[in-house]
Amino acid sequence: MYAHNATFDAAVWRGLDRYFFTGTFPREFYCTARMARRLMPELPNHKLPTVTAYCAPGYQLEHHRADSDALACAHIVAQFQRSHALHPLLPPGT
Repeated sequence: MYAHNATFDAAVWRGLDRYFFTGTFPREFYCTARMARRLMPELPNHKLPTVTAYCAPGYQLEHHRADSDALACAHIVAQFQRSHALHPLLPPGT
């Protein structure tokens, strides 16, 4: 699972699991914001709109809309995977 600012998303997901008595939280949960800070320190900040504009310049992000934010995160992950220079820096299985 990938999320931008995964700390927030993980807390919400764990809260929903507690509320509904489920255990759906994934074993592997990666944060694209944390990855971007490490892999692209040259960016002015590592907020979702900034990282999305850098990784997917043609994508029209509607920030804070869950579907748009999720697709932006997918674009970021795809760019990380396409960039051969970043491959050694990515977590295993990415």
